[in-house]
Amino acid sequence: MDYPLISPTNGNVLREDGAHFLTDGERRWPVVDGIPFLRPDDDLRLAVVADLENGNERDALCRLLADQDRFSPTLPPERAAIERVIDKKGLNLREAMALLSYGPVGDYFAYRWCSPTFTGGLHMLERTPAHQAVVEVACGIGHFLRALEQAGREVVGVDIVYSKLWLARRILGVKGPLICGDVEAGPVIGTSRPTTVFCHDAFYFFEFKEAALTHLRQIAAGGSVAVGHVHTRTSAHEAGFALERAAYGKLTDAFVRDDADFMLGWYGKRAVVGDPASVAVGWIEGETEHRAIEWIKNNDSLRKNPLLQERKISWPSAGWRQEYEEDSQCLNGESLPELINAEWPADVLTRYQKRLLINLPGSW
Repeated sequence: MDYPLISPTNGNVLREDGAHFLTDGERRWPVVDGIPFLRPDDDLRLAVVADLENGNERDALCRLLADQDRFSPTLPPERAAIERVIDKKGLNLREAMALLSYGPVGDYFAYRWCSPTFTGGLHMLERTPAHQAVVEVACGIGHFLRALEQAGREVVGVDIVYSKLWLARRILGVKGPLICGDVEAGPVIGTSRPTTVFCHDAFYFFEFKEAALTHLRQIAAGGSVAVGHVHTRTSAHEAGFALERAAYGKLTDAFVRDDADFMLGWYGKRAVVGDPASVAVGWIEGETEHRAIEWIKNNDSLRKNPLLQERKISWPSAGWRQEYEEDSQCLNGESLPELINAEWPADVLTRYQKRLLINLPGSW
């Protein structure tokens, strides 16, 4: 996908300025391990630029891997732990996130594949134009980017936290461009053709939602904007800046659906539409008819859902269990507690659909 990167401070198109830098004509923006840092955080930007100008690429990387967002529930990782993440061969995803001090966010990312909200996001993508490249905003460690690339789609990932992008590249193997940037502050990239912009389980974190949505539409360039699993004030989730359902409806001309509609859509079922007490909602600007995507091209990539242990569920934490139970209330026979003692379907892809089998990365 051909696109220019855009300065978050003056809106100029960035151009290369040496091996590790981009410039907007006024400021230098660092590129570390192939990931541009375009957050409008002058203190961090200048510190990383100084590291690189002094030839200290490792210091620059460690500095960025220690950075966290405003909602992080944990203290930043120590330098020694970061060094282990960089140097230790064979480190798996959960070990890396523990060393990077992800805390409960690590559980969320490690088990996101097992959540009904993940398959709800996959189904949402199936209701966007199949020919468009996908720019995922707030992509985290790249769960959806990885799934889309395996299905043959062109992707770009944008997130505010550098270490998440680094894990997306190093452990999940995402190949498309990754950009550390704040879409609340500006669109970060330009696109030359209509694009699907996808933002899932993150939009409620934006404090200035109208500005963020404007920038998502700018990136889409006439394509689709899919915003999923947006927590409402009914949700037990406390982080971010959740709104009432009606307030989300004022942000878009698209039909704001209960998130249950997307989660149940994965199973070919329909939700009761319009519950004002819904814990999460979603919408698609430029929605298409549902068209299934071949998410699994090789059954060898499937593994038993790690939550399923000897006819019981092994929850990673009480908090993760609470979130799963809140999200799965709509599943009507498809949740793991309901399936745990049922006879497994013979068909492998049906087992995948029902989340008995999961497409996990090899270094999970």
